[in-house]
Amino acid sequence: VLVGLDAQIGRLLDGLKGTNTLVLFLGDNGPSQPFARERAGGFRGQKLSLYEGGVRVPFVAWWPGKAKGGVVNDKTVISSLDFLPTLANVCGAKLP
Repeated sequence: VLVGLDAQIGRLLDGLKGTNTLVLFLGDNGPSQPFARERAGGFRGQKLSLYEGGVRVPFVAWWPGKAKGGVVNDKTVISSLDFLPTLANVCGAKLP
């Protein structure tokens, strides 16, 4: 499944080259319970948990010419709630 996913994401990004398109990839709240310790990097918690293993998920931004590639930031804490004001600003939209 991951090989197929990788191929299709590659096709998507190839098709978007030359456009001014921001693509965000992120997870959805940790692994399910049977795999919690193996897939949460040893962190306590899993899906539906507020422990770090339940809320620490990958986040990748792809935006050629805008987002610098190859950068890893493992210090900043963000929430998907942060996306609305950030993406509104990127688009030049006004928030109520």
